[in-house]
Amino acid sequence: MLVFAGAGLDSMIKQLVRDALSLAIDRSKGAEASFRRFISKRLARQDTLDPGFLSSVLASRNPRDVLVSTLVADLISPSLQSKDQLMRVASYFDIPSAALETDLRLLDGIFRARNEIVHEMDVDFAQTNRNRRPRRKAVMIDHTTEILRLANAFLTEVDRGLSQTPAGADP
Repeated sequence: MLVFAGAGLDSMIKQLVRDALSLAIDRSKGAEASFRRFISKRLARQDTLDPGFLSSVLASRNPRDVLVSTLVADLISPSLQSKDQLMRVASYFDIPSAALETDLRLLDGIFRARNEIVHEMDVDFAQTNRNRRPRRKAVMIDHTTEILRLANAFLTEVDRGLSQTPAGADP
């Protein structure tokens, strides 16, 4: 159940990035500022200008769309199965981390357990007979509930941000 909840969270957030990030950048000064920082970093990778990337942006009919697409691809390319990856995506939506979670150590532990289950088949390699790690049902239910709560909070915060007046517009 934890693995499937994590996969659902990953899928939902990636779809939000595809569908709503451009609108969030239009509506939030914080999201727009994050987008500008991304562009600056992307244009000056390793302290040199990337002429191929710059020429593709400048030659396009809509440079902003190319830049947003580049950011979207950058955000959705990795698996969003860690606290740091989720907080990075949240920052591009201008979502404060406090609105998503309350206990960073708990979230780290949840994703660590998920990764042990998925990547190590929950085998405890420290034991000589390599048994499975014991997992209490109640803890797994709590972890899964937290992932679902996090998904709900992320969706609620994106919705809240999209309902704002566009950045720079008169209210």
